[in-house]
Amino acid sequence: THAERWASPVVGLATGIVNGATGVSVMPLVPYLSSIGLQREALIQAMGLIFMVAMLALAACLAWTGHFAVASAGASALALLPVFAGMYAGQLVRVRLHGDAYRKWFFIGLIGLGAYSVIRASAQLI
Repeated sequence: THAERWASPVVGLATGIVNGATGVSVMPLVPYLSSIGLQREALIQAMGLIFMVAMLALAACLAWTGHFAVASAGASALALLPVFAGMYAGQLVRVRLHGDAYRKWFFIGLIGLGAYSVIRASAQLI
């Protein structure tokens, strides 16, 4: 659509700023991708590709600034095991849910993660 032409770079810039400040590339990207009408599989593929590129860019920036510790790379690699298990479980659930139900539970999960992050950050302030 016409709005997509100007909104995509704005959302990309805003997501980059949020990701640079927090390391989280979900907001405002995921609601935007959902709002432009991507189907479930296209939404999952777009998010996977964007998150992968964001993490590679983060790793490159850490290496460039000298903050990439090879010693911790092994622990990070081990942390991928539960990630892959979660991806597999998510695929099993995704193929069983109707598109609208999937979208609803997906956003409920995002709200839950956001609430957890806010509560955790608030607890550190106290």
